[in-house]
Amino acid sequence: MTPLNVLIVLAACVAAVYIRLQAVFNYGRVIHEFDPWFNFRATQYLVDHGYKAFSTWFDDRSWCVPCARAICAAPLPPPDVKPRS
Repeated sequence: MTPLNVLIVLAACVAAVYIRLQAVFNYGRVIHEFDPWFNFRATQYLVDHGYKAFSTWFDDRSWCVPCARAICAAPLPPPDVKPRS
């Protein structure tokens, strides 16, 4: 590999890390990604317990330990609160 190729690969790696960490730089160390396992558990809880219990549910299995995740304060995608059959 020529020095130019090494430089291009290195620049691409640095740019990739910077782009990946952009949310951390802007918003802090908070998980903003899509979490399919949480969405599955939230939907299952909604089906099993109903909307009233769901709106006051504190998810104790979430990454937000030790205080759990307040579902009533969490921004949820629309599929979680639609009626399920």
